[in-house]
Amino acid sequence: KAYSYPVNTLFTSIVSVPYNGSENFQMSYTAPDVVEMVGGYERYRLLIQKQPGMQAELVNIQVSLPANATLISSSPNADASYNIEQPLLEYRLALTSDTTIEVVYQIK
Repeated sequence: KAYSYPVNTLFTSIVSVPYNGSENFQMSYTAPDVVEMVGGYERYRLLIQKQPGMQAELVNIQVSLPANATLISSSPNADASYNIEQPLLEYRLALTSDTTIEVVYQIK
């Protein structure tokens, strides 16, 4: 389930994983208009929160920019970037703590 709040969306689910087992989950989510203007640039921030007490989790994230956007900066640096009809940034993270991805771009 996804619950939307004014500035956050919380994904929740009940999952039963057998002892010594593992599960993988994949989700696709299109964020509402959460881009903020910073001078002549646009900035997108994504906070990924790790559940306390769990071991590091591998997370793959793709951020699509508008077709006419030019990347100014990304923190952390993207592991890969593509331009297939629009700029696409790909991050591969070992989530050991809460992590923020910040992307600054400019519309041409």
